[in-house]
This record gives sequence, C-alpha cells and structure tokens, in this order.
Amino acid sequence: MISLIVFSKNRPLQLDLCLTSVSNNFQANLLVTVIYDCDPEYEFAYETLKSEHPHVNFWKQGKSLFRDILNRLRTSDACYTCFLTDDCFLFQKSSPLCNTTLDVLFENHLISCYSLRLGENTTHREFQNRFIEQESILSIPDSCRRNHRGMVKYDRTLFLYGGYWNYPLSVDGHIYRSADILDFVEELCFLEPLKKWQQTPNTFEAALQRYIVYIGPLALCGQSSCVVNSPNNRVQNTIQNKNGINEPISCQKMLDYYNKGKRIIPWKINMPKVICPHMEINLLEALS
Repeated sequence: MISLIVFSKNRPLQLDLCLTSVSNNFQANLLVTVIYDCDPEYEFAYETLKSEHPHVNFWKQGKSLFRDILNRLRTSDACYTCFLTDDCFLFQKSSPLCNTTLDVLFENHLISCYSLRLGENTTHREFQNRFIEQESILSIPDSCRRNHRGMVKYDRTLFLYGGYWNYPLSVDGHIYRSADILDFVEELCFLEPLKKWQQTPNTFEAALQRYIVYIGPLALCGQSSCVVNSPNNRVQNTIQNKNGINEPISCQKMLDYYNKGKRIIPWKINMPKVICPHMEINLLEALS
C-alpha cells in the first residue's frame, strides 16, 4: 500500500487532472490524500472536487503544513509514501507496484527512493527557456546502473547533488519508505517553530534536504518516467521557479473553466516527448 499525498493550492482544474491521471495510470494500491489550501474564491471548486473524487481524502491545510503531513503519516498504515503537487500528472501508466514488488525493491537498505519522474528518457533540463542536455542514467557505467526486475537501479552519488539524478528528497513523484519519511517529518515539526518556515510544499521539500546524508546512495526508477510537472503558473512566492514561459495559464482563468464544468481530459493531451521532469504542456487543448 502506498500513501499518496498531493499538495494543492488554488489549482482545482490542474488538481482534477492530477487525480484523474493517478486513478487511470498509477498501477498500485493507493490511499490518496490531498492537503490543500485555497483562497475564498476557490472554496466552491474544492467542494466540487470532493464530490467528484469521493475516494480521495481532502485535508484542509492548517497553521502548520509540516504537522498536517505528520498527522497524515501517523494515521496511515501504508508502508510506503509518495508525494505529488497539483501541477504534476501521470502521462502514462506506471510500472506495476504492488506491496510484494515494493518490499523486494526496498529490501536493500541502501535504496533511497523509487522515482516516477525519472527514466532513460530523462536526458535534458530546462535552462534559460530552452532544454539543454544533462548527464543521463545512460552516461554512467553498466556496473553502476543495472536492470533490477525490469527497473533501473543506479548509484545516485555519481551525479552532482541537486541534479535530477541526485535529488532523492523531492515532492514531485518519489516513493519512500514511510518509516524514513516519518522520522524526518517528526524532527522537522520540532524544528519548525525555531526556524519559522513558510508553510508551502517548496519549503517542506527544502527542509527535507537536511536528511540527504541519512538516506542510501542507490535509487530506483522505471525504464521510462511516467510523471511530469507542467509549470503553467505559480501559486506561491517562496521559491521563484520559472513558470508560464511557453504555455501560460493563469489560475483565475483555470478556475473559471473549472466552475463552468470544463475538465482537462488526460488522453486528449497532445503529449510531447518527455525528456525532462519539468515541461510546460499545452493543457487547454485537452479541455472538454
């Protein structure tokens, strides 16, 4: 069982796409929770989301996002945890991930995570509004990259920290042992009042980086990625990630579409070749 926690703020239309794609393409037994925050004009849309996704647990964000995450981890008996943000979606089916498969994959304590956003197709990263080639999993020796039960196991420490291949503590589609994440979040909740962190997923991800030395040097991924993040807009100013460069869509415009009954149909999206975990996708062409 995987506990999937999706972070959302002011993006009902994109969240609907994310949840629909999870239902269609995430081949695992899931407990799905949305931890959401929204401005007053978005509240009706989130109530609609609750009715349209009755099998999803919606958790309104409180004063502490860190404690919200901790409470979810403590109340779940799932052995594994995965995080997504509402501007992510599964563009194709994941590898089948049952408890038996995950237990085998994670039996090696040196494994840090299983990534849904990485694969042999991950060969570029965005730089100054264009994609440039970066080191890929295919660039390291075979002895450090092995086919492991139809998946790829590799030594992430061969790559510079912070690049896609050595950034294991992410909220954009990595699967972890729940026990590991629970330990980290318990300490973060103790530190939060001292650090006075902002209550956003980006801040949570940044805070997780202090544990990079406590997790194993190996990582897993499928031969092809199945999760992509489409940064068409931004809902926070904590970290100035680039967004809306090629396919800008304002949150207000997407709210208007959602309230009019429009939805993004996953199989109608004209998907480009996914070469990077962050790629702006033309989502409105799949609006129906």
